[in-house]
Amino acid sequence: MNHKLRIWLAFASIVVLCCIDYAYFTEGLGAIYMDDRTRKLAHLAILLGIIPVGYWGWQCHPLTWPKKVWLWSHLLSLSALVIAGGLCYLAGFYDEAFLKKIGDIRLFFCSPVPFFVLNILSVISSHLPDAVKK
Repeated sequence: MNHKLRIWLAFASIVVLCCIDYAYFTEGLGAIYMDDRTRKLAHLAILLGIIPVGYWGWQCHPLTWPKKVWLWSHLLSLSALVIAGGLCYLAGFYDEAFLKKIGDIRLFFCSPVPFFVLNILSVISSHLPDAVKK
């Protein structure tokens, strides 16, 4: 399969997952009445679904760095979310400003923005001379 087609299919799949996350677990009526822990686990499940979809999209790309950046940035954000969630759940650490920052990180990485930005950077990078790419 052509790597450009893979990129677009992965992007479309990420958009669908993001729409599901936003409509059912962030802003929808179901999210209002949903248990907080269930809603947070659903957000985590959506993020866990987005990571392999994006990795699949970058897997056959001629440049190797987008795949690495995608994987490491998402694994780092996932780790931060799990650690912060564990602190909140186990230790009762509930500072509103801290939870807002963690929520913003989750919202960013559960959106198509990182994939789109990485795609733009890879297009720009592919047009650079070989001496600059190294």
